[in-house]
Amino acid sequence: MAAHAFGLPADVSLYSPFSTASTPGKGRPQDSTTPFGVRSGLNIRLAGEFAAVVEWGDYIVFAKASGPRQATGALVAVGRQHDRLALDVSVSASSVGVSQTEKEKNDAEAICEDIGSTIASGLSAVVVAEHYPKSVLPLNVSVVSCPPGGFSAERVLPCAMAAAMTATALCVHVSDIVSIANVVSRGNTVLADPAVGEDLPDGDKTERKHLTTLGLTYITKEVLLLRSASSPGEGEGSRGGKPNMSKILSYGFSATTQVSREIEKVIGERAHRKDP
Repeated sequence: MAAHAFGLPADVSLYSPFSTASTPGKGRPQDSTTPFGVRSGLNIRLAGEFAAVVEWGDYIVFAKASGPRQATGALVAVGRQHDRLALDVSVSASSVGVSQTEKEKNDAEAICEDIGSTIASGLSAVVVAEHYPKSVLPLNVSVVSCPPGGFSAERVLPCAMAAAMTATALCVHVSDIVSIANVVSRGNTVLADPAVGEDLPDGDKTERKHLTTLGLTYITKEVLLLRSASSPGEGEGSRGGKPNMSKILSYGFSATTQVSREIEKVIGERAHRKDP
């Protein structure tokens, strides 16, 4: 049986929660054609680890979370944080889509490091950390596919954050409804919820660009709704050929062990119960 690039069996399909539109023609909005699919849960559980796969066009990101584990051995330093769960986040990129030149390899490593810091910062607002004293949750995120020359923080971050949030929420308790911090970029560096006027370590004064505001709605252990709030400039079209991530993510996407109609049923029932 053939396998996916990230090592899962071929019968584990990637799930797109909204229909794929055809190639845009005249009068058809271009930024509504790219599906953002997430697949996660028990049917891709790996020996005690929960995994999530995100596919957005040519971008595929795989994340797995295992634990939480007691902070022992090499993890003691990571878990030494006031009797609360600590996140041990690592982000890496395969050679797929990353040029073999030394400079671009170094750039990709720097982007992965920034994305890892952003994920750890964002997830700290999601996880109910006090439920897991003196413990560590290892979270490994891998960018397994991207188009040649397309490895940038702006495009990889939403996929990586979505995969990380999904795998984490399936592994530990998260808040019922929580909004992830605003995610912005300056050049190829990303920041989560930066303070006004905050500068990057290298003193870069270039203009900060808002990427998206990711939010996680926790419905049940099997049904998660991961979405993006509106961002400044959402109504504007794509500039310079770059995808409008806020526009695409605002359609919403779901991660679940069930199929889409079951998600819609649960969400619909909850909405109905709230109606007067």
